[in-house]
Amino acid sequence: MKRLIKSIFWLFGVIVVLVLGLAILLPQFVDPNDYKQEIAEVVKKQTGRDVTIVGDLKLSVFPWLGIETGELMLANPPGFGDEPMLTVKRVDIKAKLLPLLRQELQVDTVILEHPDVHLMIDPEGRTNWDDLAGGTAEPAEKEKPGAALAALAVQGVEIKNGRIRWEDRQADSICSITALDLNTGRILAGKPVKASAKFEFTDRNLPQPVSVDLDLTVALNLDIGHIALHDVVVITAYGDVKVSLNAADLMSG
Repeated sequence: MKRLIKSIFWLFGVIVVLVLGLAILLPQFVDPNDYKQEIAEVVKKQTGRDVTIVGDLKLSVFPWLGIETGELMLANPPGFGDEPMLTVKRVDIKAKLLPLLRQELQVDTVILEHPDVHLMIDPEGRTNWDDLAGGTAEPAEKEKPGAALAALAVQGVEIKNGRIRWEDRQADSICSITALDLNTGRILAGKPVKASAKFEFTDRNLPQPVSVDLDLTVALNLDIGHIALHDVVVITAYGDVKVSLNAADLMSG
């Protein structure tokens, strides 16, 4: 029995040494930039859109298996111009390595720096996100959108200096959210998520922007399309006028 226990510990030690060795050596021998084309082809297959990775990709292995990108761009669908639908200056995503061996996905805080999203509705009512809403998933998979998130745990999401532009060519309306800073708490399937955000809302019919400071808790059920907002605190300012709103519960869907 002692020899068995000793052998088990020895084997465990060998595995640890191998993992640490791979963690140290793999980033030195594998350059993720060599696979930019393959990554772009996967995105094209899944979304039908072209993706351009401008900046370098950086790989980390231990204790987090992660990828950090430079600037990347996701193209618009045909008929919506040459400007990208999405541009991000930097994305940082890391997942813990050892839980992956147990088929658990534990993700560190996802960081997006300077994301710029341009949402459009054309004169015929088509949007530039229609083809992304369902992706290329099979109908059986679409019926349960929350299933893929069941084993997912994300430490949080951080958006730095983001921008969302809304252009409705049917209604001849243009507005945007700028200087968006957003932070969330831990994201677990089926659990409420705390979030806080600051941004400025601009509209071409407004002489100056409206600043917004927001705190709330979000409960999301993707299976039935239900969103509940709890403990909502909103502080807005327009020039010298400031307004605050407190709401216990807001429902959608």
